[in-house]
Amino acid sequence: MTFVVLLSVSGRSVGPTKSDKWTYIGCYKDDRPRDLTSAHKDTSLVTGMSLERCYDFCSQYNNMYMALQSGNECRCDNNYGRYGRESRDSKCDEECTRDDSQICGGGWSNSIYQIRDEAATTITSKMMPLKTNSQTLTFTALGDWGKEGSAQREVAKAVADWSDKHNSAFVAAIGDNFYEYGVSSVDDSKWKSTWRNIYTYKSLQKPWLVIEGNHDYLMGNAANQVMYGKKDSRWVMPSLYYSLHYSVGGQDVHMIFLDTDPIRRGYEYHQFNWFQNELEKSTSDWIIVVGHHPVFSSGSHGKESSTRTMYDNIRGLMVKHNVALYICGHDHMMEHITDKTGIVEYVVSGSAAKRTSSKSSSAQDNMKKKSAKSNFWRSDYGFTGFELRSNKIKVSHVNRDGTQVYSFTKENPRKSSSAVIG
Repeated sequence: MTFVVLLSVSGRSVGPTKSDKWTYIGCYKDDRPRDLTSAHKDTSLVTGMSLERCYDFCSQYNNMYMALQSGNECRCDNNYGRYGRESRDSKCDEECTRDDSQICGGGWSNSIYQIRDEAATTITSKMMPLKTNSQTLTFTALGDWGKEGSAQREVAKAVADWSDKHNSAFVAAIGDNFYEYGVSSVDDSKWKSTWRNIYTYKSLQKPWLVIEGNHDYLMGNAANQVMYGKKDSRWVMPSLYYSLHYSVGGQDVHMIFLDTDPIRRGYEYHQFNWFQNELEKSTSDWIIVVGHHPVFSSGSHGKESSTRTMYDNIRGLMVKHNVALYICGHDHMMEHITDKTGIVEYVVSGSAAKRTSSKSSSAQDNMKKKSAKSNFWRSDYGFTGFELRSNKIKVSHVNRDGTQVYSFTKENPRKSSSAVIG
């Protein structure tokens, strides 16, 4: 049975504002570029709009949110809020053209709804306590791994061997999990051909802690990987961004997984506030942040125009709160970068199935301008292993042959002077 809650705006009902399919969030400003930037708009809906019709349209694309505007427009996306909330909800005061008992936004004002059925999932922080009696936490990171071929299979074997030797607790799958356009549903054949049939080794039958990359977002497919987690418990992705705590040897490790595709495009207001709050309230011994897009990189995605929003919005918070590592992919190589503060180590690991052949001069200029230094860079297929013990963490870049090509040890910046041992 559907339950309905009605909200009054200037004597008329916005509703139904809450049902088993959606929840009303509020009236939000719009501008150009549109707030819901990867929106789908069906011109056939212009002759008659209602909440039900907008929901039917948005849910087929697996979007997280639907927005109604000007009485007859329906837009969909997985993010909203870059221009902020209207000063009052009565700014959204236009009747829906198909059902005049409902409100469909206003002029350049969106009535935002969160979709609540199987077509989408709530974006919230989910704490996942994972405990071990070991004095060491080991895990691996695979970036840009979702391209089928011999390189992917060879890296899969190498990461399995490393995980078996070091008793790895989980795999951090850090985006571009399925080339070229993500997965079209929870039953897409790529789940088998790109993941289950490749990473078959016993040591990899551990939790995969997943975030998405830009390729996973294409064709409106972002929500499908979140939904798949309900089907397969090994695929841990409670939402597009989330945090978890790992208790190891009496210490608490706070891991924050970001959804960086909307951040780097500059419109993820809500996630930014969530991230800031996660850091400010954290009393953990360690903080490690994982995202797909780099803050610094010597690859083609490290140029200033590509990293500006990550640098401006994410880096400063990590430095302020003594984050030990920022782990990312996107550029298809292995790299270790430090900046002038020496607090955060930037680990790029984006070559689990694709490889970049050379550095970018504009990216190197950008790092030099911001006083960042590349300590190691390698064009090779591979992954990265992590071993956290007490107040130190060892980071190892490993190639597809299973050879450790580089490592460094980082002292905990929340406990020490943040020295790096090469």
